[in-house]
Amino acid sequence: PEFPLKTVTIELILENWSPGGTVDWDDASLVAHPADVCQCIYTPGTYFSRNETDAITESHCIWCLPSYACRAGMQYKCPAHEMSHGQSSTCMPCLPGWKCTYEGAEPCPYLTYMDQESNDCKFCTPGHECGELQLLPCWPGTYGHGGYECIQCLPGSFSNVSGAQFCYNCEPGTTNNYMRTGCIPCGVNHYSADG
Repeated sequence: PEFPLKTVTIELILENWSPGGTVDWDDASLVAHPADVCQCIYTPGTYFSRNETDAITESHCIWCLPSYACRAGMQYKCPAHEMSHGQSSTCMPCLPGWKCTYEGAEPCPYLTYMDQESNDCKFCTPGHECGELQLLPCWPGTYGHGGYECIQCLPGSFSNVSGAQFCYNCEPGTTNNYMRTGCIPCGVNHYSADG
């Protein structure tokens, strides 16, 4: 979408200015000293653009880009493991199932999850589900092959641990309980040869 530009006149005195108005997040030596009140400073999620050759210039407030935070008229790159969707004055922790780097943020592909140790998207593992882009163990009474969601044990079978990759058959003369986490004796006048 297109956003209106606000035009202001400013004077900047900066040290370590980098092209495009971006600085390293940890660079504390960058301080803007506007001669006039810059509307960008008071518009969260915007930064000002300036001609690098002129100390006094016509400048524009520009909406902050994705993966950046803009405050006090400056644009800052979000640190790794943090993100913004643009037009933001702060960075936020990376969303579950998203890969955040200095280059930006993107969701992990379908049937993968974000491995926090390697900071990489990995395929879902057996005994788990990854429908929400997170590695979640299958609950007792279910099993999983590493797909979108875990599968309930079939009638006459059970699983009694988290992260089951398969279900066990009940013994003859028994059937699964309601939650399919164990087996119970068959009811009166009922029998099951296979469980």
